[in-house]
Amino acid sequence: MRFPEFKYVELATDKVSNRNTIVEIGEVNTRLNQSSRKECYRSYYRMPIDLLEYVKKGIMVEGEIQHTVKGWDGEVYTDYLWMDIDDELEKALEGVRFLIGRLKHNYGIPPDTLRLYFSGAKGFHVGIDSRWFGLVPSRKLPQQCKKLAELICEGIKIDFAVYDRTRLFRLSGSINAKTGLYKIPLTATEIETLTVDEIKELAKKPREVEYKNGDDIIEGELADMVQEVEENSVPETLDHTPAIRKKSLHGTKVCLWRIMCGVDEGIRDECAIRLAADYSKKGMPPEICYSLLNAWNEHNRPPLDKSVITEKIASAYGTTKYDFGCNDHILSAFCHEDCFLFRQKEELAEPIKAYTIEELIPIYTEYVKNGIKTKVQFSFLPKINKKMRGLRQGEVCILQARPGVGKSLIAQTAIHSVVRQQRMTSVMFSIEMPKEQFFERSASIESKWSTEAVEEKYLNDNHADIDDKFTDLQMLYVVDKAGLSLGDIQETIENIGDVGFVIVDYMSLVRAPGNNLYERTSYVARHLKEVAKETQTAILMLSQVSREGGDGTAEITLSMGRDSGAIEEAGDFVWGVWIDMESYPKGNVLAVKMLKGRRGGAGLRDHITFIGESVGLAAAEDGERHHE
Repeated sequence: MRFPEFKYVELATDKVSNRNTIVEIGEVNTRLNQSSRKECYRSYYRMPIDLLEYVKKGIMVEGEIQHTVKGWDGEVYTDYLWMDIDDELEKALEGVRFLIGRLKHNYGIPPDTLRLYFSGAKGFHVGIDSRWFGLVPSRKLPQQCKKLAELICEGIKIDFAVYDRTRLFRLSGSINAKTGLYKIPLTATEIETLTVDEIKELAKKPREVEYKNGDDIIEGELADMVQEVEENSVPETLDHTPAIRKKSLHGTKVCLWRIMCGVDEGIRDECAIRLAADYSKKGMPPEICYSLLNAWNEHNRPPLDKSVITEKIASAYGTTKYDFGCNDHILSAFCHEDCFLFRQKEELAEPIKAYTIEELIPIYTEYVKNGIKTKVQFSFLPKINKKMRGLRQGEVCILQARPGVGKSLIAQTAIHSVVRQQRMTSVMFSIEMPKEQFFERSASIESKWSTEAVEEKYLNDNHADIDDKFTDLQMLYVVDKAGLSLGDIQETIENIGDVGFVIVDYMSLVRAPGNNLYERTSYVARHLKEVAKETQTAILMLSQVSREGGDGTAEITLSMGRDSGAIEEAGDFVWGVWIDMESYPKGNVLAVKMLKGRRGGAGLRDHITFIGESVGLAAAEDGERHHE
C-alpha cells in the first residue's frame, strides 16, 4: 500500500447516517461481511491517525461535544481518482464508454488499467490510478481531484460532490436499498458490449473481477495536468485588494493581510482555516477568532455560511495544529515582495565588493588551477562534456525530457560515475522516486544485472556479490523526502558537508511560492542558482517538458520546456533528451542534445544506451558493442 500512514477511513454500514466510525482500511471487507450489505459506504479518501484523534476528541457544536468528521481539514490520499457518472442509466452508459475512449486516445491510459463499477442504481464509477498523476497526500488533494475530474470529464455529467474531503463513497459488494442491486465491478469489454439490462442482471448478486496489477502505469505521466489545474485553482481575487502600505501591516504577513480584504468563491473555506489557524497559533481566544472571522466574512464575495466558519474554527483549535507556511499553495498566491518574510536571507552585513580587472587576475588563476578537481565530468557524454569542460561549482545544468524517457536513469548514471571516478561527495534528492527504488537501480547499475534479477537476489539473501560493488560509493547520499523546498535542499547539503555534486529529481516537485506554474518554475530556477553558489556545488536539475514533446520520441527543443523562458534564463546548461527512433529504430538509444551552453556547444549531441540487462547507461558505441 502506498503511503501506509494514511490507513484510516470512515465507514458507514447498513445506512449512510451510521457515520463517524473510523477503521483501518484492512478492516473494511470484514465489516462489510458482518453487515446487511445494504447502504454501506467508506470515505473517498484515506486519512492519517490524526482523523481518528480528531473524532475521539470531538468538536463543540451548539454547546455540545460531537464526535464527528465534520470540520476535518487535514491531509488525505486516494489510490484512485474516481468519477461518479450519474445520469439516466442509458445516458450514463454512453458517458462511461465515451470517457474510456477519451482516456485511451487523449491521455494514453489503457482501458485495462481502469477500475470500472456499476453503482447499483443509475450510474457508473470510473477509477484512474493516482500514479498516472503523481498524486501524493496533501490538504489540497480534494481540490486537485475535483479540478482534474472537471478537466477530464468535460461534457460528461458527473457528481462533483464526491471530492469533498469527508465524502462517503459506496462500497463495492454493497446493496443499493432502492433498487436491490449490488455495486459490481465490470471490465472495459463488458462496459463496451453489454446492455443496461444485461448489466442489471449481473448486479443481482455480488461478483469479482480480476484487474491487472498496474504494470502498464507510467508514474507521473500526467503530472503536468496537476500543475495545470493548480494554476487555475486559485481565482484571480487580488484585483479587489487595496494597495499595500508597509506601515499599516505592523508585522502582519502580507498574504494574511490580503486575504483579510476578502476573497472570491472557491477558496473562502481554504482561507478561513488559514486565518483561524493563525489566530489559534497566536493564542487568540476562539470566541474572539469567531468575531473576527465573521467580520472578515462580510467582505467575501459572496460570504460563507456561518456554520462553515464554526467548523473551521473548531478544526483550528482542535488537537491537530495547523501551521501553513510560505510555501502553502493558497498563501503563496497572496504573497508579495513587500512582506517581511519575502527575503529568505538577511541583508549582507558588509558592503558589496566591486572588483577591478587587476584584482581578478589572481582570483581567476586560482580558480583555474584549483578548480579542475571540483569540476563534475559526464564521461558517458563525451562530446557534450568536452565542450562544457565539466560542470563547475556554482553552475546549474537542467535536463529536460518527457516522463518515462529515462531522466532519473541518466542522473543515477552520472552520480555513480562522479562518486566512483572523481571521489566526490554527491547527493541525489530523489523527490519523486522512493529510496528503495533508487537502491534497486543503483544495484542494477553496479552489478549489470536487471532490476528483476536484483530483486530476486535480495529476496533470496543471495546478494553478497552486489553488496561488494558498493565499496567505492560510500560518498553517495540519497534523500527521498517528498515536498522539499530549496531551503530544505540547501540545509541538507550543508549538514552533509563537503558536497561537490547535487542532483534534484525533479523541478516541478520542489515546493516554491507563486500564483502560477511560471512563477513557481521561475522561483525554483532562479533560486537554485543561488543554492549552487552558496553551497559551492554543481547542480543537475531534472525537468519534464510539456505534452508538446509527444510520447518521448520527438526531438526536444527549448520551447517544449514548461515555462521554458525561466529555465533557459536560469540554467548555465540545458540538455534535451529523447528516444532516438530515427537513428536507432530499435528504440534502445537515447539522444542527449545541448540546447544551451554557457561555454558554447549548443546543438551538440551524444547518444547513450543501456548496458546489458541493467539500467546503467553508457555512450552508445560502448553500449552497442556490449550488446554484440
